[in-house]
Amino acid sequence: MKKILSIFALLLVAVTGAMAQTETLLTTITATAKEQASYSTANVATVSFSYTAGGSSAYLANWGWWGYGWTATVTAAEGYTITKCIFYDDANRTATDSEAPFVAETTEEDKTPRINGTPIDGGNYQSKGLKKIEVYGYVTPTATQYSVTLAEGTDDAGNWTISPATAEEGQTVTITYNGTKKVKSVKAVKKAVLVTSITLNKTETEIKVGSTETLSVTAVAPENATDKTYTWKTSDATKATVTAEGVVTAVAEGTVTIYAEANDGSGVKGNCTVTVTSAAPEYYNKLTKINDDERDQMSMLRELGRGYQAYNSSLTAAQAYALATYQAAIDGKPVYVIMSSQGGGYEIHYALSTDAAATEHTADLYDICNGRNLVRIYYVAQ
Repeated sequence: MKKILSIFALLLVAVTGAMAQTETLLTTITATAKEQASYSTANVATVSFSYTAGGSSAYLANWGWWGYGWTATVTAAEGYTITKCIFYDDANRTATDSEAPFVAETTEEDKTPRINGTPIDGGNYQSKGLKKIEVYGYVTPTATQYSVTLAEGTDDAGNWTISPATAEEGQTVTITYNGTKKVKSVKAVKKAVLVTSITLNKTETEIKVGSTETLSVTAVAPENATDKTYTWKTSDATKATVTAEGVVTAVAEGTVTIYAEANDGSGVKGNCTVTVTSAAPEYYNKLTKINDDERDQMSMLRELGRGYQAYNSSLTAAQAYALATYQAAIDGKPVYVIMSSQGGGYEIHYALSTDAAATEHTADLYDICNGRNLVRIYYVAQ
């Protein structure tokens, strides 16, 4: 005996109406010439004109479209739905049309634009023309298509037919059994639509030790994925950690991957490579750059071919040496720390010297500075 069963393509969930859409300003249509207009956003809507037997229209910059016996109709482009149009006359008086067709018109006796038969100026015969139209609505949702198939292991599979095999949400699908066995039960199971990609706001970034940065997910595809949630994770918590909100904290120098992983079991991840760099000493920003021409030793160093930059500070010797070590590491160049007995400050020189064995050059400094009373120079290898 033939058994016919009807199920919903949404798999036992009947859809009774479309989801509510958010109304936004889609485009503004501005009159530019007879039957011509500019659009703030193109390919969203169009305005077209028609006329009565004795009707005509024209354009003036101050009035917009004007004339007698003409009709302007606003039509949505494919993929968009219009919910309302606000029409503006030459004096910015407005009238709203919230039901299709969206039309402004004039009569053969009166050039005042009318919306649903009502003059835009309230019947005061003051409006001269139509200057612009604001079009509101939303992007029309695309119907989701579902494939309906028999599960593996279905008894007497060759005697089942499915019509239609591809259906939209809410559409009825008929499954017919044409065999001789008795049908005990039919169960519809909705297969999950798995995530195929996760996109982050960054694919790589650099964070100093102790600093933080917030990463975010900008897209999860496909749009109709069953479960679009994700969890933030780190490949190495000793290098960087991440919170459930995507806040990354740099812990130690190195490279680590911070990723958002789909929760649907697909294994899909959105990755960001984070390079953790050493943090500058807390006194790093206390330095003030010295102009090359301000000190004799600057020109002397230049003459020796030691490319450099120099800074003044009131750091202690230990701080100056620590800062030089840090700077040498990030610049990839040797660094000299010069102590001046005159001002009690320290100067850091970025030198191109390859004398990696040198650690202290009091005599060299004396010669470089042409005998000035600067008494010590420390060398820090890169």
